[in-house]
This record gives sequence, C-alpha cells and structure tokens, in this order.
Amino acid sequence: MSQLILPLGSNPRHTFANFCIDGNAGILEALESLPRQGGSLWLHGPQDSGKTHLLQAVCHQAKTREESAAYLPLKQMRELGPETLDGLEQCLWICLDDMDAVLEQGDWEQRLFGLVNQAMDHGASLLMAARQPAENVSVELPDLRSRLRGAVSFPLQPLDDERQSEALRRRAHSQGYDLPEDAVRYMQRHVVRGLGQLCQLLDQLEQASLSQQRRITVPFVREVLAQPPTSESRL
Repeated sequence: MSQLILPLGSNPRHTFANFCIDGNAGILEALESLPRQGGSLWLHGPQDSGKTHLLQAVCHQAKTREESAAYLPLKQMRELGPETLDGLEQCLWICLDDMDAVLEQGDWEQRLFGLVNQAMDHGASLLMAARQPAENVSVELPDLRSRLRGAVSFPLQPLDDERQSEALRRRAHSQGYDLPEDAVRYMQRHVVRGLGQLCQLLDQLEQASLSQQRRITVPFVREVLAQPPTSESRL
C-alpha cells in the first residue's frame, strides 16, 4: 500500500521546508528524521501553532518515500462517525488532527482505542494533535486514556508577528515570488493575526496576482481585501 490519503482541502504547501521553526526546532528535527518504526506522538499547542502543518508535512514526506499515510481532521469529519477510522491501521503513517474534538464520545473513543492497538500491532506510526497535552484532555475510556498519555509529547508555540512575517515570505518564495515586508505588515494589521488566516489570504492574493498579472503590493492587498468574499475566498 503506497497511497497518500488526504482530505479535500489539505494543503500541499504544508511541508517541512515551509515550516517556520522559531522555538519549535526540536519537534521539526524529530519529525523530519522520524523512521518508520511504529510508536505514537502527541503534538499539542494553541491554534495556529503549526500542528496541522506538521501532520500534513509528515504525510507529504511519506509520499516522497512511497509510503502509505493518512491525514484526518477529526473536527471536520466528526459528523461522518467513527467509521472513518476503519482501515487506517493499514497505513504506515496515521495522522489524526483535532483529537479533542471527538474525545468524551463513547463510540469514537472505542474506535480510537481499537485503532491505537491495531497501529501498534502493524508497526504503524500514530501522530495525534490537540490543543492540550494528553494529560489534560478528558477521556472517558481508561484504557484509551492510558494509551494517549503514553505517547511521546511535543509542545508547540505560536509565532509572533516577526516570525509570522518570515513564514509568509518563505511560503511566497517557495512559490517563486517575493512578498514585500510592507505588504505583510499591512496583512497583519487588517486581518485577524492567526497564521492560518494569513496563509489563506496569501493564497487568495497569489491567485488574484496571477490572474491579473500584478505584483503583490500594499495597494493590491488593499484592493483584494475590499472585494466581497466568495465561498471560495472566504477567510
């Protein structure tokens, strides 16, 4: 099995090369060099600390190695039911985002416990992410609680404005264009300062820039922000 399972909306730009290290150098180094040897890891940190980015980066790296991987955003998939976890143990890399969105739900906890055990039996690597450390999340099933707390834990810290700017400019550079610093500062002043929303805006700006054959400047950012949002561009 050598397929990469990613949901619609996963970002191919979420790679290790595009991750702004700041105070998270240890986890980046650990994940980049992580061998396919089984075990479980728990990433935790507030919104926009890079959890989703790193989980998807693991999957994309697995693809380059022709290894099977799956990324599931559990908050988005919660309404589909715990059956969405079926068969994941066949993957070498299993990345579960937003773990705290499905815990304390009996059917989900039972399926998660089964998946953890099956992943161990198959030698799969299980990477999980949540806002809180595993010790702090509420888990009703005692055996699952024990399994989650036994995972190797890595805390992540959100980026300050300067590091956000670096991350955005690095993202732009990877796509072959320069992002002026004054344009970044304007984006930070006029958009909620979460890195996720800023990256969405940058993607929107890039599309508009390509279609209009214009550089991304402060006046251009101002024009795009003044346009009414659509279902495709809503931040």
